[in-house]
Amino acid sequence: IGPWLYVISVQRQLGDYADVILRRLSPETGESVLAEKVVRVRWGEELFRVGRPIVMGDTLIFRTGTSLVCCDLLGSPRWIRRLSHVPSSVDENLFEYQSLSPPIVNGENVILNCPGSPHIICVNAKTGEQVWSHLQPRVRKLVGPRGDKVIISTVTHLEALDMATGKVVWQAPITADYAATLPADKNAILTVTLDKIEGQRNNGDRRVRVAEWISAKDGTVIQSQEIPEEAASIYSAETLVTDGNLIIGVSNISTRSKGSGKVFVLEGK
Repeated sequence: IGPWLYVISVQRQLGDYADVILRRLSPETGESVLAEKVVRVRWGEELFRVGRPIVMGDTLIFRTGTSLVCCDLLGSPRWIRRLSHVPSSVDENLFEYQSLSPPIVNGENVILNCPGSPHIICVNAKTGEQVWSHLQPRVRKLVGPRGDKVIISTVTHLEALDMATGKVVWQAPITADYAATLPADKNAILTVTLDKIEGQRNNGDRRVRVAEWISAKDGTVIQSQEIPEEAASIYSAETLVTDGNLIIGVSNISTRSKGSGKVFVLEGK
């Protein structure tokens, strides 16, 4: 922001508490010219799920733990909003497998999710007041905005929410992992399913290896493209990016091998 780098850090204090610190750094030297405590919160693993702060005018908005925090560029809080949170002992997947998606700015409002929370919320950036909230216990990712809708990915479906009200406009089943979904162009969402060739799927269904472009207007499949046989060695897409022509992804991640993982490139539609 301007000539400075801003970093959010967590510093543990005595007991079960920690300070969230805003630091201002020189990009040339790395020297810290500001270190201001923004807020003190209860210590926990979720503190480190901050994600990238967003800038709106002269304010920073970021998630930390179970709170949404807004402060000025000197670290003075403007408002703090408590977020809904389900303990990992109750639903571990909601915290472990929910993506820390970048918040979406819509005029004066901010739309976001938070690992451990079953809600997609929209708040006013100036006041922190809630505009709307959408309950989806199986949410995994905030895919992104498309027109007047925001697209989210759940365990089994894509959902389109009206950006102004949070109401569900459409739902569409997907076979792709939630991580393998992203906006493809202004009117579509791309999903890539890469089932492993060897062996059978747990549910006994046929193995699916396909890229699909889904309409952001109504959730219908615009185009379906089979993954070529020469790409049989790649499976389980974890991350995707696209320039509109090429699909670039990371796959074959295994917790059993440090050398696992592949980068693949597919030609799009």
